[in-house]
Amino acid sequence: MTQRQWKPISTTPPIPPFFLTASASSPAGLPKEKSLRRSHYISIATIRINAYRDLIRYASLVKEYAKSAIAELSIYEGHDLPDTFAGRELARRLEHAVNILSKVIDQTERRIFKNEKVPASEKVVSFFEEHTDIIVKGRRQTEYGHKIFLSGGTSTVILGCLERQPC
Repeated sequence: MTQRQWKPISTTPPIPPFFLTASASSPAGLPKEKSLRRSHYISIATIRINAYRDLIRYASLVKEYAKSAIAELSIYEGHDLPDTFAGRELARRLEHAVNILSKVIDQTERRIFKNEKVPASEKVVSFFEEHTDIIVKGRRQTEYGHKIFLSGGTSTVILGCLERQPC
């Protein structure tokens, strides 16, 4: 009967195999594994920043297209009065969407490229429901929505409702 040798369980995540082919030298005298892990995280950060740069570029293009459409819709004269009003209403809604998109682009540039912390009151967390609040409950998962306070009587009837203002 042979005796098995047990190895201690490592708490560090495994290194992807494509990083194991790197050179044996490591910068700053770090062990090879830590050096490879650091280069892995740096490359992920670079990929992330490049992806955000592309997203900002496309969002800016969409914003410019929308601005030109707003200009056209604002002066649109339809075949009848309802068509004209529909064009103006569409221009108004599109202008509102462009304003939200501008806030999102600004928020992303500040947070990703300038490493600024954007205050919760300035964050846009939903394009379609811009009044959504960020609700943080201690160390638990972050939720989005509205906090309300309900007051009720002994008969379980809700007597009052008060919406909490965002921070």
